[in-house]
Amino acid sequence: MTAQNHTSRKCAGGALRPTGWGCRRRIHVQPMCLMSLAVLSAVFATGCDRSDQVIRRYRVTKPAGLPQQSRLTRLNPHVQSTGRERMLGAILPHGEWMWFFKLVGPPELLGRQKENFERFIRSITFPAPAAKDDGGEPIRWKLPAGWRQLPASGLRYATIVISDGPHQLELSVTALARSANTVLANVNRWRQMMSLPAVEQEELPRVVKQFTVSGETATLVDIESKPNEGSQGHDGAESPRQ
Repeated sequence: MTAQNHTSRKCAGGALRPTGWGCRRRIHVQPMCLMSLAVLSAVFATGCDRSDQVIRRYRVTKPAGLPQQSRLTRLNPHVQSTGRERMLGAILPHGEWMWFFKLVGPPELLGRQKENFERFIRSITFPAPAAKDDGGEPIRWKLPAGWRQLPASGLRYATIVISDGPHQLELSVTALARSANTVLANVNRWRQMMSLPAVEQEELPRVVKQFTVSGETATLVDIESKPNEGSQGHDGAESPRQ
């Protein structure tokens, strides 16, 4: 028998391994352990694969040329079908403030409320300074039948809800510093909202109605827009001045 050229060690089971090499250990795994490992592997594989659960966000660009819809336009079927809105507005300066009254809605509804609107503006009074110092209101008015005042909200001094059969309109009342506002600038601002061209100071008496309220000059605006006709800048109509 030929002598071995290097030393060796005898491992379990009778296998010979060169000295310095470790013996392999046989690990006996029970069948239940193998089944558990298989189940865990499947669970982890399923949990890690979340490709079908990824939330993707997309930014959709609004096509150019679509008209902006007001809250009234979205809610009122008449405005949706005709695309027409009418505005009754009034500007009344007093002391350090300039008061604004604005009512927007379908032309037919505002036509029925025009007399009430002017009567409401003419009823406005301003209490004496002593009354305001005692916590009284800086402005007072008389509401026509079917009109209901809501508390102040945000920039509005008041909101007046007008019931006309099944319809409701909102008249907003706001006050801004008189020093930073002019009647002409605000008339033109309202005209721009209704797609009407701006006017110059000398043209103002032609497009508004003015009368005296509590010693101040009130400016009444009555304008109408027709955005569905497709013209730009001059697609509005003005009611005749009276």
